[in-house]
Amino acid sequence: MSKIKNNIKNILVIHCYGGLGDLLLSTPVFHSLKSAFPQSDITALVQKGFSSIIENNPAIHEIIPLSSEDMKGISNLLKQIENIRKKKFDTGIVLWSTAREAHLMFLSGIPVRVGQSGRLLYSFLFTHQVNRRSDQGDEESHWVENQLDFVRALGVEPLPEDKKLFFDIPPHIQTKSDQILKELGVKDDDFLIGFHSTKGLPVDGKRWPLQQFALFADALSKELGGKIVLTGSSLEVSIVLEIQKLMKLPSISVAGRTNIKELAGIIKRCSLFVCPDSGPMHIASALKVPVVGIYGLKEDFPKRWAPYDCPHEIVRLPEIPCDRKCVKADCPRFICYEAIPPGMVVSSAKKLLDRVKGEKTR
Repeated sequence: MSKIKNNIKNILVIHCYGGLGDLLLSTPVFHSLKSAFPQSDITALVQKGFSSIIENNPAIHEIIPLSSEDMKGISNLLKQIENIRKKKFDTGIVLWSTAREAHLMFLSGIPVRVGQSGRLLYSFLFTHQVNRRSDQGDEESHWVENQLDFVRALGVEPLPEDKKLFFDIPPHIQTKSDQILKELGVKDDDFLIGFHSTKGLPVDGKRWPLQQFALFADALSKELGGKIVLTGSSLEVSIVLEIQKLMKLPSISVAGRTNIKELAGIIKRCSLFVCPDSGPMHIASALKVPVVGIYGLKEDFPKRWAPYDCPHEIVRLPEIPCDRKCVKADCPRFICYEAIPPGMVVSSAKKLLDRVKGEKTR
């Protein structure tokens, strides 16, 4: 293992699937690799739509963004094999394995290849196989630790100081975010509660519990004061608008008005961020914004996907009132969220804010 370690100079890390939060929670992998191999160059091959998440990361030498079209077809695969072969990587790590990425590393001639075990069609292509904890029934370990096992496969134990999320907001982006809030009537000293009401699932207003999320937002506004800032992507504007209409108290919405970086700038202005497990939740945790995470679904796994390394509270019922198998995107009605009392969300928010206030006064 020491011989391999000494020869690591040029590393390719592949993360081409999953969502915004998955890539953000993988940033400790880059930090740990750079710390263990300080003379190495680290290249990240990632989804184009999420590449801004890792921009300006000091551990990353180069970012290669791939669109969804780039990941289709033999001709695109052959082009990528040719390009990667030219870069002469000595080590490759694929954090979200499919047969395509396994063959990409193998056919590119990368000598040290780290990937997931247990995949009959392609795991044999990896020189170092990782038994992913989540595949072994582990629901306790955070996803960050799951990802860091790919670094451990190279004989490296990540340092505590490297187990940090990284998200950079350039000053001009923060200025743009502040301007968006100003145009919506937000003052510099306003108490802002960010409220993300979706989970990145392909659902519409007919199935998503709009009324329940409106009740959550109203309860927070009434009990905590301040201004509710509703967030959402361009694909979620209609859902956020319907929730805003159902609310009885005033709110402002930035849904569809921001890119990922600008959204982060708005989240950074919030004193509290409340949401289901989602990409924006993990942005908030990376920025150390206190988070109340609402984990309604059976398959949410709150310990694995908890807000990482930031002040937070988890909202989850002791028993989920649903006898169906949890199928997330195919669920006909999300009664799991409807069963959560708004007061439970408010109580968690108050507890969190009191704790954060107490820590600041010490």
